[in-house]
Amino acid sequence: MFRRLLSSPRCIRRPVPKLAPTSTFSNHRRTYSLETKPPSKEEINAAAIQSVISDHASTAFTAAARFIAYFLMGGAVLALTAYGGFELTHQYVERVKLQPEADEEVKKYQWDVSGEVWQTDPVVGGTDPGLGYAGRHALRAAWMAHNWGVGPPEINNVAENVSPADIPDLYAAEYLRRALLVAEDKALNSQLRPLTIPALYNQSALLLERMGNAFPGLTKDHLELAWRGYSGQGLRAAHIALKLGDISFRLHQNEEAQKWWKISVQLSQGSMAEDSVSALLEPTTLPSLPWAQRIVASTLVSLSAFYAQTGRLKDAEIFEEHSLAYLRSIPTPDSITQASPPQALHALFLLQRSSLLSIHLAEVLNAQKKSILSSIQYLTLAAESSERVARALAGLPLHVNAGTTQPEVPKGEDQISSIFSSSPSMQPVASRLYRDAKRTSAEAWNLLGVLYEQKEGAASKAALQCYERAVEWAGKREGEEIGANEAVTEKDWKFIWSNYQKAKLTAEKS
Repeated sequence: MFRRLLSSPRCIRRPVPKLAPTSTFSNHRRTYSLETKPPSKEEINAAAIQSVISDHASTAFTAAARFIAYFLMGGAVLALTAYGGFELTHQYVERVKLQPEADEEVKKYQWDVSGEVWQTDPVVGGTDPGLGYAGRHALRAAWMAHNWGVGPPEINNVAENVSPADIPDLYAAEYLRRALLVAEDKALNSQLRPLTIPALYNQSALLLERMGNAFPGLTKDHLELAWRGYSGQGLRAAHIALKLGDISFRLHQNEEAQKWWKISVQLSQGSMAEDSVSALLEPTTLPSLPWAQRIVASTLVSLSAFYAQTGRLKDAEIFEEHSLAYLRSIPTPDSITQASPPQALHALFLLQRSSLLSIHLAEVLNAQKKSILSSIQYLTLAAESSERVARALAGLPLHVNAGTTQPEVPKGEDQISSIFSSSPSMQPVASRLYRDAKRTSAEAWNLLGVLYEQKEGAASKAALQCYERAVEWAGKREGEEIGANEAVTEKDWKFIWSNYQKAKLTAEKS
Protein backbone atom coordinates (compact mmCIF):
# COMPACT_ATOMS: atom_id res chain seq x y z
CA MET A 1 0.00 0.00 0.00
CA PHE A 2 2.77 2.39 0.88
CA ARG A 3 4.41 1.59 -2.33
CA ARG A 4 1.33 2.50 -4.23
CA LEU A 5 1.07 5.83 -2.51
CA LEU A 6 4.63 6.63 -3.18
CA SER A 7 4.39 5.61 -6.75
CA SER A 8 1.17 7.54 -7.28
CA PRO A 9 1.57 10.38 -9.71
CA ARG A 10 -0.62 12.67 -7.41
CA CYS A 11 1.91 12.46 -4.64
CA ILE A 12 4.82 13.53 -6.76
CA ARG A 13 5.95 17.11 -5.86
CA ARG A 14 5.74 19.73 -8.50
CA PRO A 15 8.99 21.46 -9.43
CA VAL A 16 9.45 24.92 -7.79
CA PRO A 17 9.47 27.62 -10.42
CA LYS A 18 12.67 29.54 -10.77
CA LEU A 19 12.66 33.17 -9.66
CA ALA A 20 13.53 35.77 -12.17
CA PRO A 21 17.01 37.14 -11.97
CA THR A 22 17.60 40.11 -9.74
CA SER A 23 18.55 42.17 -12.63
CA THR A 24 15.01 41.93 -13.98
CA PHE A 25 13.54 43.96 -11.01
CA SER A 26 16.42 46.30 -10.81
CA ASN A 27 15.75 47.51 -14.32
CA HIS A 28 12.23 48.69 -13.32
CA ARG A 29 12.95 50.28 -9.82
CA ARG A 30 12.12 54.04 -9.44
CA THR A 31 15.05 56.17 -8.36
CA TYR A 32 14.64 58.99 -5.66
CA SER A 33 16.94 61.83 -4.91
CA LEU A 34 17.99 62.51 -1.29
CA GLU A 35 18.05 66.30 -1.89
CA THR A 36 14.69 68.34 -1.16
CA LYS A 37 13.56 71.02 -3.50
CA PRO A 38 13.60 74.51 -1.83
CA PRO A 39 10.12 76.14 -1.48
CA SER A 40 9.20 78.94 -3.79
CA LYS A 41 8.74 82.56 -2.69
CA GLU A 42 4.98 82.27 -3.08
CA GLU A 43 4.90 79.22 -0.83
CA ILE A 44 6.91 81.02 1.82
CA ASN A 45 4.56 84.03 1.73
CA ALA A 46 1.47 81.82 1.92
CA ALA A 47 2.87 79.94 4.90
CA ALA A 48 3.66 83.22 6.68
CA ILE A 49 0.18 84.57 6.05
CA GLN A 50 -1.37 81.35 7.28
CA SER A 51 0.73 81.53 10.45
CA VAL A 52 -0.31 85.13 11.12
CA ILE A 53 -3.99 84.33 10.58
CA SER A 54 -3.73 81.36 12.89
CA ASP A 55 -2.05 83.42 15.60
CA HIS A 56 -4.69 86.18 15.32
CA ALA A 57 -7.55 83.70 15.48
CA SER A 58 -6.05 82.08 18.55
CA THR A 59 -5.63 85.47 20.21
CA ALA A 60 -9.21 86.48 19.36
CA PHE A 61 -10.65 83.26 20.73
CA THR A 62 -8.62 83.62 23.91
CA ALA A 63 -9.71 87.25 24.35
CA ALA A 64 -13.35 86.36 23.71
CA ALA A 65 -13.19 83.55 26.25
CA ARG A 66 -11.68 85.88 28.83
CA PHE A 67 -14.29 88.57 28.08
CA ILE A 68 -17.14 86.10 28.48
CA ALA A 69 -15.64 84.81 31.72
CA TYR A 70 -15.15 88.32 33.10
CA PHE A 71 -18.63 89.32 31.92
CA LEU A 72 -20.23 86.38 33.67
CA MET A 73 -18.22 86.99 36.81
CA GLY A 74 -19.05 90.71 36.75
CA GLY A 75 -22.71 89.98 36.12
CA ALA A 76 -22.75 87.57 39.03
CA VAL A 77 -21.09 90.15 41.29
CA LEU A 78 -23.52 92.86 40.18
CA ALA A 79 -26.48 90.54 40.69
CA LEU A 80 -25.28 89.59 44.15
CA THR A 81 -24.64 93.26 44.99
CA ALA A 82 -28.08 94.31 43.73
CA TYR A 83 -29.79 91.51 45.61
CA GLY A 84 -27.75 92.28 48.71
CA GLY A 85 -28.74 95.96 48.50
CA PHE A 86 -32.36 94.97 47.93
CA GLU A 87 -32.39 92.71 50.98
CA LEU A 88 -30.43 95.22 53.06
CA THR A 89 -33.05 97.89 52.32
CA HIS A 90 -35.88 95.56 53.27
CA GLN A 91 -34.16 94.57 56.49
CA TYR A 92 -33.58 98.23 57.34
CA VAL A 93 -37.30 98.90 56.96
CA GLU A 94 -38.15 95.77 58.94
CA ARG A 95 -35.76 96.33 61.84
CA VAL A 96 -35.71 100.12 62.03
CA LYS A 97 -38.77 101.73 60.45
CA LEU A 98 -41.33 99.12 61.48
CA GLN A 99 -40.16 98.63 65.04
CA PRO A 100 -42.70 99.17 67.86
CA GLU A 101 -42.85 102.60 69.47
CA ALA A 102 -40.51 102.95 72.45
CA ASP A 103 -41.47 106.45 73.65
CA GLU A 104 -43.85 106.07 76.59
CA GLU A 105 -45.25 109.59 76.14
CA VAL A 106 -46.12 108.83 72.51
CA LYS A 107 -47.87 105.65 73.65
CA LYS A 108 -49.68 107.55 76.40
CA TYR A 109 -51.37 109.74 73.77
CA GLN A 110 -51.89 106.69 71.53
CA TRP A 111 -50.04 108.05 68.50
CA ASP A 112 -48.42 104.64 68.06
CA VAL A 113 -51.77 102.99 67.29
CA SER A 114 -53.83 105.83 65.83
CA GLY A 115 -51.48 107.07 63.11
CA GLU A 116 -50.17 105.17 60.11
CA VAL A 117 -49.78 101.63 61.41
CA TRP A 118 -47.83 99.61 58.87
CA GLN A 119 -46.96 96.91 61.38
CA THR A 120 -49.63 94.24 61.43
CA ASP A 121 -49.27 94.38 65.23
CA PRO A 122 -47.91 97.73 66.50
CA VAL A 123 -47.11 96.23 69.90
CA VAL A 124 -44.85 93.54 68.42
CA GLY A 125 -43.61 95.57 65.44
CA GLY A 126 -42.33 94.42 62.07
CA THR A 127 -44.22 92.43 59.48
CA ASP A 128 -46.10 89.23 60.24
CA PRO A 129 -43.75 86.23 59.70
CA GLY A 130 -46.81 84.28 58.61
CA LEU A 131 -46.95 86.34 55.39
CA GLY A 132 -43.86 84.52 54.14
CA TYR A 133 -41.14 85.92 51.90
CA ALA A 134 -43.40 87.33 49.18
CA GLY A 135 -46.00 88.83 51.51
CA ARG A 136 -43.51 90.48 53.85
CA HIS A 137 -41.55 91.95 50.94
CA ALA A 138 -44.76 93.29 49.40
CA LEU A 139 -45.74 94.98 52.69
CA ARG A 140 -42.30 96.55 53.09
CA ALA A 141 -42.41 97.67 49.47
CA ALA A 142 -45.74 99.37 50.20
CA TRP A 143 -44.15 101.27 53.07
CA MET A 144 -41.23 102.31 50.83
CA ALA A 145 -43.57 103.40 48.05
CA HIS A 146 -45.61 105.56 50.42
CA ASN A 147 -42.62 107.13 52.17
CA TRP A 148 -39.96 107.13 49.45
CA GLY A 149 -42.05 107.19 46.27
CA VAL A 150 -40.67 103.91 44.88
CA GLY A 151 -43.23 101.88 42.94
CA PRO A 152 -43.84 99.32 40.19
CA PRO A 153 -43.63 100.94 36.73
CA GLU A 154 -46.45 98.80 35.37
CA ILE A 155 -48.94 100.68 37.55
CA ASN A 156 -48.35 103.93 35.63
CA ASN A 157 -50.93 103.01 33.00
CA VAL A 158 -53.77 103.17 35.54
CA ALA A 159 -52.66 106.42 37.13
CA GLU A 160 -54.33 108.74 34.64
CA ASN A 161 -57.08 109.93 37.02
CA VAL A 162 -54.79 110.21 40.02
CA SER A 163 -53.08 113.43 41.04
CA PRO A 164 -49.27 113.34 40.64
CA ALA A 165 -48.98 114.02 44.37
CA ASP A 166 -50.93 110.80 45.04
CA ILE A 167 -48.83 108.50 42.83
CA PRO A 168 -46.74 107.20 45.79
CA ASP A 169 -49.97 106.22 47.57
CA LEU A 170 -51.15 104.48 44.41
CA TYR A 171 -47.89 102.49 44.30
CA ALA A 172 -48.30 101.62 47.98
CA ALA A 173 -51.90 100.49 47.46
CA GLU A 174 -50.77 98.19 44.63
CA TYR A 175 -48.12 96.56 46.83
CA LEU A 176 -50.67 96.19 49.62
CA ARG A 177 -53.00 94.47 47.15
CA ARG A 178 -50.25 91.93 46.48
CA ALA A 179 -49.63 91.48 50.20
CA LEU A 180 -53.36 90.90 50.73
CA LEU A 181 -53.43 88.21 48.04
CA VAL A 182 -50.69 86.36 49.91
CA ALA A 183 -52.39 86.97 53.27
CA GLU A 184 -55.74 85.61 52.10
CA ASP A 185 -54.00 82.46 50.88
CA LYS A 186 -52.01 82.05 54.11
CA ALA A 187 -55.13 82.61 56.21
CA LEU A 188 -56.52 79.28 54.96
CA ASN A 189 -53.80 77.52 56.94
CA SER A 190 -54.09 79.82 59.99
CA GLN A 191 -50.49 80.96 59.63
CA LEU A 192 -51.18 84.66 60.32
CA ARG A 193 -51.60 86.82 63.38
CA PRO A 194 -55.30 87.37 64.15
CA LEU A 195 -55.37 91.05 63.09
CA THR A 196 -53.01 90.94 60.11
CA ILE A 197 -55.67 90.88 57.38
CA PRO A 198 -57.94 93.60 58.85
CA ALA A 199 -54.86 95.77 59.47
CA LEU A 200 -53.82 95.42 55.82
CA TYR A 201 -57.34 96.21 54.56
CA ASN A 202 -57.54 99.21 56.87
CA GLN A 203 -54.19 100.61 55.70
CA SER A 204 -55.12 100.01 52.06
CA ALA A 205 -58.44 101.85 52.53
CA LEU A 206 -56.71 104.84 54.12
CA LEU A 207 -54.36 105.12 51.14
CA LEU A 208 -57.20 104.85 48.64
CA GLU A 209 -59.26 107.42 50.56
CA ARG A 210 -56.50 110.02 50.26
CA MET A 211 -56.72 109.81 46.48
CA GLY A 212 -60.06 111.59 46.59
CA ASN A 213 -62.76 110.22 44.31
CA ALA A 214 -60.47 107.92 42.34
CA PHE A 215 -61.55 104.65 44.07
CA PRO A 216 -64.57 105.31 46.35
CA GLY A 217 -66.18 101.89 45.86
CA LEU A 218 -62.97 99.98 46.50
CA THR A 219 -62.24 102.15 49.53
CA LYS A 220 -65.58 101.29 51.07
CA ASP A 221 -65.15 97.57 50.33
CA HIS A 222 -61.80 97.51 52.10
CA LEU A 223 -63.16 99.43 55.08
CA GLU A 224 -66.04 96.98 55.45
CA LEU A 225 -63.62 94.04 55.31
CA ALA A 226 -61.48 95.71 57.98
CA TRP A 227 -64.59 96.37 60.11
CA ARG A 228 -65.52 92.68 60.02
CA GLY A 229 -61.93 91.71 60.83
CA TYR A 230 -61.98 93.85 63.99
CA SER A 231 -65.42 92.45 64.89
CA GLY A 232 -66.81 95.95 65.34
CA GLN A 233 -65.04 96.40 68.67
CA GLY A 234 -62.51 98.86 70.06
CA LEU A 235 -61.20 102.23 68.97
CA ARG A 236 -59.81 100.92 65.69
CA ALA A 237 -63.33 99.82 64.78
CA ALA A 238 -64.59 103.27 65.87
CA HIS A 239 -62.10 104.91 63.51
CA ILE A 240 -63.15 102.60 60.67
CA ALA A 241 -66.81 103.47 61.35
CA LEU A 242 -65.91 107.17 61.04
CA LYS A 243 -64.28 106.50 57.66
CA LEU A 244 -67.22 104.38 56.51
CA GLY A 245 -69.53 107.28 57.33
CA ASP A 246 -67.36 109.69 55.34
CA ILE A 247 -67.16 107.46 52.26
CA SER A 248 -70.89 106.65 52.40
CA PHE A 249 -71.69 110.36 52.45
CA ARG A 250 -69.39 110.87 49.48
CA LEU A 251 -71.35 108.15 47.66
CA HIS A 252 -74.63 109.93 48.56
CA GLN A 253 -75.68 107.15 50.93
CA ASN A 254 -76.83 109.56 53.63
CA GLU A 255 -78.73 107.19 55.93
CA GLU A 256 -75.87 104.71 55.95
CA ALA A 257 -73.42 107.55 56.64
CA GLN A 258 -75.40 108.63 59.72
CA LYS A 259 -75.53 105.03 60.94
CA TRP A 260 -71.75 104.69 60.79
CA TRP A 261 -71.08 108.07 62.44
CA LYS A 262 -73.40 107.13 65.29
CA ILE A 263 -71.55 103.85 65.78
CA SER A 264 -68.23 105.73 65.76
CA VAL A 265 -69.34 108.10 68.53
CA GLN A 266 -70.81 105.25 70.58
CA LEU A 267 -67.69 103.07 70.33
CA SER A 268 -65.49 106.05 71.22
CA GLN A 269 -67.55 106.61 74.37
CA GLY A 270 -67.44 102.92 75.21
CA SER A 271 -71.22 102.48 75.14
CA MET A 272 -73.57 101.30 72.40
CA ALA A 273 -76.67 102.44 74.35
CA GLU A 274 -79.14 104.63 72.46
CA ASP A 275 -78.91 107.39 75.05
CA SER A 276 -75.14 107.66 74.54
CA VAL A 277 -75.81 110.13 71.70
CA SER A 278 -78.38 112.91 71.26
CA ALA A 279 -80.91 113.26 68.48
CA LEU A 280 -78.31 115.04 66.33
CA LEU A 281 -75.74 112.32 67.20
CA GLU A 282 -73.86 114.56 69.62
CA PRO A 283 -71.85 112.67 72.26
CA THR A 284 -73.19 112.87 75.78
CA THR A 285 -69.98 112.02 77.64
CA LEU A 286 -66.32 112.91 77.24
CA PRO A 287 -64.07 109.90 76.61
CA SER A 288 -60.88 109.77 78.64
CA LEU A 289 -58.63 108.13 76.04
CA PRO A 290 -56.79 110.60 73.76
CA TRP A 291 -57.46 108.61 70.58
CA ALA A 292 -61.17 108.38 71.45
CA GLN A 293 -61.26 112.17 71.86
CA ARG A 294 -59.67 112.65 68.44
CA ILE A 295 -62.11 110.21 66.78
CA VAL A 296 -65.09 112.04 68.31
CA ALA A 297 -63.68 115.43 67.22
CA SER A 298 -63.29 114.22 63.63
CA THR A 299 -66.77 112.70 63.64
CA LEU A 300 -68.22 116.03 64.80
CA VAL A 301 -66.63 117.77 61.80
CA SER A 302 -68.09 115.15 59.42
CA LEU A 303 -71.58 115.48 60.90
CA SER A 304 -71.34 119.28 60.77
CA ALA A 305 -70.57 119.18 57.03
CA PHE A 306 -73.38 116.66 56.52
CA TYR A 307 -76.06 118.86 58.13
CA ALA A 308 -74.91 121.96 56.26
CA GLN A 309 -74.61 120.31 52.84
CA THR A 310 -77.97 118.57 53.09
CA GLY A 311 -79.74 121.89 53.77
CA ARG A 312 -80.43 121.29 57.47
CA LEU A 313 -79.04 124.70 58.36
CA LYS A 314 -80.82 125.13 61.70
CA ASP A 315 -79.70 121.67 62.83
CA ALA A 316 -76.21 122.47 61.62
CA GLU A 317 -76.10 125.70 63.63
CA ILE A 318 -77.24 123.98 66.85
CA PHE A 319 -74.91 121.04 66.31
CA GLU A 320 -71.86 123.23 65.58
CA GLU A 321 -72.40 125.46 68.61
CA HIS A 322 -72.71 122.42 70.87
CA SER A 323 -69.72 120.73 69.23
CA LEU A 324 -67.49 123.77 69.77
CA ALA A 325 -68.50 123.83 73.44
CA TYR A 326 -67.82 120.09 73.68
CA LEU A 327 -64.30 120.43 72.25
CA ARG A 328 -63.52 123.34 74.56
CA SER A 329 -64.37 121.09 77.52
CA ILE A 330 -61.51 118.71 76.67
CA PRO A 331 -58.53 119.51 78.94
CA THR A 332 -55.60 121.09 77.09
CA PRO A 333 -52.16 122.24 78.28
CA ASP A 334 -51.83 125.81 79.49
CA SER A 335 -48.97 126.36 77.04
CA ILE A 336 -48.29 124.47 73.83
CA THR A 337 -44.60 125.31 74.06
CA GLN A 338 -44.34 123.83 77.56
CA ALA A 339 -46.23 120.62 76.73
CA SER A 340 -44.54 117.41 75.63
CA PRO A 341 -44.56 116.91 71.83
CA PRO A 342 -47.20 114.11 71.97
CA GLN A 343 -49.44 116.22 74.21
CA ALA A 344 -48.91 119.31 72.05
CA LEU A 345 -49.79 117.40 68.89
CA HIS A 346 -52.97 116.14 70.56
CA ALA A 347 -53.98 119.67 71.55
CA LEU A 348 -53.17 121.03 68.07
CA PHE A 349 -55.26 118.27 66.48
CA LEU A 350 -58.30 119.26 68.56
CA LEU A 351 -57.70 122.97 67.90
CA GLN A 352 -57.67 122.37 64.14
CA ARG A 353 -61.00 120.52 64.38
CA SER A 354 -62.41 123.52 66.26
CA SER A 355 -61.24 125.77 63.43
CA LEU A 356 -63.11 123.67 60.88
CA LEU A 357 -66.28 123.77 62.97
CA SER A 358 -65.96 127.57 63.29
CA ILE A 359 -65.76 127.92 59.49
CA HIS A 360 -68.82 125.69 59.09
CA LEU A 361 -70.75 127.74 61.64
CA ALA A 362 -69.80 131.03 59.96
CA GLU A 363 -71.01 129.72 56.59
CA VAL A 364 -74.26 128.40 58.09
CA LEU A 365 -74.98 131.72 59.80
CA ASN A 366 -74.28 133.62 56.60
CA ALA A 367 -76.47 131.25 54.60
CA GLN A 368 -79.34 131.97 57.01
CA LYS A 369 -78.83 135.74 56.49
CA LYS A 370 -77.89 136.23 60.12
CA SER A 371 -75.57 138.91 61.48
CA ILE A 372 -72.52 139.24 59.29
CA LEU A 373 -70.50 140.26 62.34
CA SER A 374 -71.10 136.83 63.89
CA SER A 375 -69.76 135.13 60.78
CA ILE A 376 -66.73 137.46 60.76
CA GLN A 377 -66.11 136.62 64.40
CA TYR A 378 -66.12 132.87 63.83
CA LEU A 379 -63.99 133.14 60.67
CA THR A 380 -61.43 135.29 62.46
CA LEU A 381 -61.28 132.74 65.25
CA ALA A 382 -60.82 129.94 62.70
CA ALA A 383 -58.08 131.78 60.79
CA GLU A 384 -56.11 132.64 63.91
CA SER A 385 -56.48 129.14 65.39
CA SER A 386 -55.31 127.40 62.21
CA GLU A 387 -52.40 129.82 61.88
CA ARG A 388 -51.44 128.93 65.43
CA VAL A 389 -51.55 125.21 64.58
CA ALA A 390 -49.37 125.61 61.48
CA ARG A 391 -46.79 127.80 63.22
CA ALA A 392 -46.58 125.45 66.21
CA LEU A 393 -45.99 122.48 63.94
CA ALA A 394 -43.33 124.42 62.01
CA GLY A 395 -41.57 125.46 65.21
CA LEU A 396 -42.22 129.19 64.66
CA PRO A 397 -43.11 131.71 67.41
CA LEU A 398 -46.79 131.60 68.30
CA HIS A 399 -47.04 135.29 69.09
CA VAL A 400 -46.50 138.40 66.98
CA ASN A 401 -42.95 139.68 67.18
CA ALA A 402 -42.30 143.30 68.04
CA GLY A 403 -42.47 145.54 65.00
CA THR A 404 -44.68 143.20 62.95
CA THR A 405 -48.42 143.40 62.40
CA GLN A 406 -49.02 139.76 61.40
CA PRO A 407 -47.51 136.48 62.65
CA GLU A 408 -44.95 134.82 60.41
CA VAL A 409 -46.23 132.45 57.73
CA PRO A 410 -44.25 129.19 57.24
CA LYS A 411 -42.65 129.27 53.80
CA GLY A 412 -41.52 125.71 53.27
CA GLU A 413 -43.54 122.71 52.19
CA ASP A 414 -43.92 120.15 54.97
CA GLN A 415 -41.91 122.42 57.27
CA ILE A 416 -42.36 120.29 60.39
CA SER A 417 -40.39 120.88 63.58
CA SER A 418 -37.93 118.12 64.46
CA ILE A 419 -39.75 117.42 67.74
CA PHE A 420 -42.54 115.95 65.59
CA SER A 421 -40.72 114.82 62.45
CA SER A 422 -38.21 112.75 64.43
CA SER A 423 -40.98 110.47 65.69
CA PRO A 424 -42.14 107.79 63.21
CA SER A 425 -45.51 107.69 64.96
CA MET A 426 -46.13 111.45 65.04
CA GLN A 427 -44.51 112.59 61.78
CA PRO A 428 -47.28 111.45 59.36
CA VAL A 429 -50.00 112.99 61.55
CA ALA A 430 -48.07 116.24 61.99
CA SER A 431 -47.44 116.49 58.25
CA ARG A 432 -51.12 116.10 57.33
CA LEU A 433 -52.21 118.43 60.15
CA TYR A 434 -49.75 121.07 58.91
CA ARG A 435 -51.22 121.01 55.40
CA ASP A 436 -54.78 121.05 56.78
CA ALA A 437 -53.98 124.08 58.94
CA LYS A 438 -52.44 125.99 56.01
CA ARG A 439 -55.45 125.22 53.82
CA THR A 440 -57.92 126.21 56.57
CA SER A 441 -56.06 129.47 57.20
CA ALA A 442 -56.20 130.37 53.51
CA GLU A 443 -59.89 129.46 53.29
CA ALA A 444 -60.83 131.45 56.40
CA TRP A 445 -58.97 134.59 55.29
CA ASN A 446 -60.48 134.36 51.81
CA LEU A 447 -64.01 134.07 53.23
CA LEU A 448 -63.30 136.98 55.55
CA GLY A 449 -62.39 139.06 52.50
CA VAL A 450 -65.70 138.17 50.87
CA LEU A 451 -67.65 139.16 54.01
CA TYR A 452 -65.79 142.45 54.39
CA GLU A 453 -66.60 143.28 50.76
CA GLN A 454 -70.27 142.58 51.54
CA LYS A 455 -70.09 144.76 54.66
CA GLU A 456 -67.88 147.64 53.45
CA GLY A 457 -68.02 147.50 49.67
CA ALA A 458 -65.63 146.42 46.90
CA ALA A 459 -63.01 149.02 47.91
CA SER A 460 -62.75 147.67 51.48
CA LYS A 461 -59.17 147.85 52.76
CA ALA A 462 -59.96 145.14 55.31
CA ALA A 463 -61.03 142.83 52.47
CA LEU A 464 -57.77 143.46 50.58
CA GLN A 465 -55.74 142.68 53.69
CA CYS A 466 -57.66 139.43 54.18
CA TYR A 467 -57.07 138.43 50.56
CA GLU A 468 -53.38 139.22 50.90
CA ARG A 469 -53.21 136.99 53.96
CA ALA A 470 -55.04 134.22 52.10
CA VAL A 471 -52.50 134.42 49.25
CA GLU A 472 -49.64 134.14 51.76
CA TRP A 473 -51.07 130.91 53.19
CA ALA A 474 -52.15 129.36 49.88
CA GLY A 475 -49.33 130.40 47.55
CA LYS A 476 -45.66 129.80 47.00
CA ARG A 477 -43.20 131.79 44.94
CA GLU A 478 -41.34 130.14 42.06
CA GLY A 479 -38.92 132.70 40.67
CA GLU A 480 -40.97 135.64 39.49
CA GLU A 481 -44.20 133.64 39.50
CA ILE A 482 -46.48 132.71 42.37
CA GLY A 483 -48.69 129.63 42.36
CA ALA A 484 -50.52 127.18 44.60
CA ASN A 485 -48.59 125.47 47.37
CA GLU A 486 -48.99 121.87 48.49
CA ALA A 487 -51.90 122.65 50.83
CA VAL A 488 -54.51 123.87 48.33
CA THR A 489 -55.91 122.64 45.05
CA GLU A 490 -55.34 124.52 41.82
CA LYS A 491 -59.04 125.37 41.69
CA ASP A 492 -59.02 126.91 45.17
CA TRP A 493 -55.85 128.82 44.39
CA LYS A 494 -57.33 130.38 41.26
CA PHE A 495 -60.35 131.52 43.27
CA ILE A 496 -58.19 133.07 46.02
CA TRP A 497 -55.82 134.71 43.53
CA SER A 498 -58.72 136.10 41.49
CA ASN A 499 -60.29 137.68 44.60
CA TYR A 500 -56.97 139.24 45.57
CA GLN A 501 -56.29 140.63 42.09
CA LYS A 502 -59.78 142.08 41.84
CA ALA A 503 -59.58 143.73 45.28
CA LYS A 504 -56.09 145.06 44.53
CA LEU A 505 -57.22 146.58 41.21
CA THR A 506 -60.26 148.19 42.89
CA ALA A 507 -58.09 149.66 45.64
CA GLU A 508 -55.66 151.12 43.07
CA LYS A 509 -58.50 152.81 41.19
CA SER A 510 -60.11 154.30 44.29
